Amino acid sequence: MNYVCADIHGRWDKYQAMLEDLNLGEDDKLYILGDVIDRGEDGIRILQDIMKRGNIFLFIGNHELFLYYCIQCDDEEWTESWMRNGGRPTAQRFLELDDGEQDAILRLIADSYVAIPDLNVEGKHYYLVHAYPDLRYTDRPVRVRDMGGDELELLYNMVWRRVSDEQWKEDEILKKIREMGRNVLIGHTITTYICSASCGKDGRARIFRDPYFTGLDCGCAISGDQACLGVLRLEDEKEFYY
Repeated sequence: MNYVCADIHGRWDKYQAMLEDLNLGEDDKLYILGDVIDRGEDGIRILQDIMKRGNIFLFIGNHELFLYYCIQCDDEEWTESWMRNGGRPTAQRFLELDDGEQDAILRLIADSYVAIPDLNVEGKHYYLVHAYPDLRYTDRPVRVRDMGGDELELLYNMVWRRVSDEQWKEDEILKKIREMGRNVLIGHTITTYICSASCGKDGRARIFRDPYFTGLDCGCAISGDQACLGVLRLEDEKEFYY
């Protein structure tokens, strides 16, 4: 089975509840569409756990980009922005690691996917990306390490650009990918920000579905009882919540 989730934001409790419930087997795959870290306390711990598993596939989100770029480039403006966006607990825990553990985290991010543009699951085709697809990547998966230094702006756009309000109905890129017969799967934006009706009876966000894309960020970044991790199983599109 193939499962997809996004935006765990350091919530070890949600991550563990998901893994215990899904009970992934050797042939199962879990795709995490970025933003494992920041805001919550245990993002580094989750990344370390992902490294031990052969069936969890990480995508870079804007928060992993913060970590990767700030550590690699020591850019003061980026670091200040990272701290404003919930990066402090991640930075503190990263700096507590020894050099080998830090290097392993950076390699994991370098090896993470930017996009898998055509995941075929039982004849259904999906374009997986953290925030927004790009038509320059439609024929093969691309990882962070595949992108040149001159492609930072493109990477930034794919992990930061937001689909919100009803702009997707007029979005030419989403239209063209839909014409290819692919459903775009994204995280990045809590689904109730995309559509206020995308919530359950308990008030927690739910997976948002539209002919143009499916939004999977159900709000682990929210504090208190409203925090939610949503997972979609692609074979039958069953939803799971934690």
